Amino acid sequence: MAKNIYTDFNFNDQDLLNVLTGIIFANSAVIGTDSVRTAIGKLQGQLTSGSGITYYYVPSIISQQITSTTDVAITSMTATPIAGTYLCLFNTTGLSGANNSIASISFYKNAAIINDSVRHTTAHSANEAQSYQTSTVVTMNGTDILTARAKVSSGTIQFDQRNLVLIRFGA
Repeated sequence: MAKNIYTDFNFNDQDLLNVLTGIIFANSAVIGTDSVRTAIGKLQGQLTSGSGITYYYVPSIISQQITSTTDVAITSMTATPIAGTYLCLFNTTGLSGANNSIASISFYKNAAIINDSVRHTTAHSANEAQSYQTSTVVTMNGTDILTARAKVSSGTIQFDQRNLVLIRFGA
């Protein structure tokens, strides 16, 4: 049942109107019975303890041409993040050098391909600009190496501006 903001909520509640004196910053999960004050304290505690969201942003504008029909590392698109579970995102613009050429982009964890990250894009004509991207969720141990790699079915693909983003969730 929907709530009516004017009649179903008490905006005189001390947690909404008063200064948050006595707030405790604890690294613990928010539960349904927590007050707003307690929930804010728990969320802030999670963020400042290092168990909240952490991210890596790796940009590059170095041009790279790929002619390989097997996966090769994309220049500068490597990270060795701290241990945790990550949402990994990669995107770039590229220019195809051959008609009907298929470019494949994927993530590798150490030397192994992450199968759910493989994406294919077909360039229907030479010199066709394309946007290429991939994503996955992966758990890293702190020494694992994540690399964005690419291959092309024929001709060349030239990558220009690109970035790799990793967002860690939880502890």
